[in-house]
Amino acid sequence: METRTRKVRDATRAVEEDLGALRKVGQDFFEAFDQAAAKEGAGPEKVIAGMTENGPYGDLRKQYHTALDQTPGFADAWEKLRKSAGRLGKEAELLASDASVRGASGDASVKAAEEEAAKAGHKLEKLPGHEAGKDFIKEVGAALERLVNRFRDFFTEDRKRTRDRAPDNSPSPGA
Repeated sequence: METRTRKVRDATRAVEEDLGALRKVGQDFFEAFDQAAAKEGAGPEKVIAGMTENGPYGDLRKQYHTALDQTPGFADAWEKLRKSAGRLGKEAELLASDASVRGASGDASVKAAEEEAAKAGHKLEKLPGHEAGKDFIKEVGAALERLVNRFRDFFTEDRKRTRDRAPDNSPSPGA
């Protein structure tokens, strides 16, 4: 199991590095994308869904295609991320399969590796894919998407806990 968890962690690290490289190469596009997602709290999912020819973020879709065609290294970085994300999905699936066969699905090291992989995959859901209106993870393959979906409740709970732990700066009733 140690070898499998290491492979998942290595693949996760590769996805994180490739994602960082893509965002750096396509900085102009991603700044526009992030601004659109932050505007009125639209969120990346809504922006991606609206990045169709006649959608509310159609201009962003055009900017994406222009970046693919004209920004040096953007298409290559995109392809590299697609490959590393596909590898992560396969490694995570092999880990889950081996862990299940060995009765080790609940082991802390397995859970931690799967959680790290799912967090990386969750970031890929917030990237537009080549297909209009679809996110990046749908292009990578079902394995990584299944892992992210399995951990979705964890991400939601984690965000809720973070919000709940934030200091309350509102005036107290007795002040």
